[in-house]
Amino acid sequence: SPPPPAVHWRPPERPRDLDPATWRRRRVQDVPLPIYYPPESQEGLWGGEGLVTGFRYAHNDKLSTRLKKVWRPQLYYRQLYSEILDRRLTVTVTMRTLDLIDAAFGFDFYILKVGGQAGRGGPPGPACSLATAFSPPPDAQVGAVFQTGHGPEAHHAPPPRSPRPGSPPG
Repeated sequence: SPPPPAVHWRPPERPRDLDPATWRRRRVQDVPLPIYYPPESQEGLWGGEGLVTGFRYAHNDKLSTRLKKVWRPQLYYRQLYSEILDRRLTVTVTMRTLDLIDAAFGFDFYILKVGGQAGRGGPPGPACSLATAFSPPPDAQVGAVFQTGHGPEAHHAPPPRSPRPGSPPG
């Protein structure tokens, strides 16, 4: 299967840019970061993040030696409640995953939106693909949720506000 889309890197909009010092055109580097997904990433929800390897300079000085560096995502253990399964799951997550869960209006909708499309051979979700062993619940349970009208499309509009006492109608 193809690797999940990049999380913290976007390709440049233009192949060339102006150098502000000399006003000459220069090429923009278009090199994506190589990301390594360790086996531990399959046990949690990392939100498309992985290990990035590279170099850093000693003492933040470009004239000093280069040292190998591995940037790792910060991992947290959180209890996430699943309305479909009606139980709490203790999962290793990153802050980006928690933001994506909030944007999807809940853990179940995040799994359905991101994992449901990638797990069934379809295109990955808009945020990132679910590159983990988590899979969406069986279709019978998913169908029951959408028949009750509590699907993700019901959460896009905020609930109507009741008028305050003493305020004019409308």
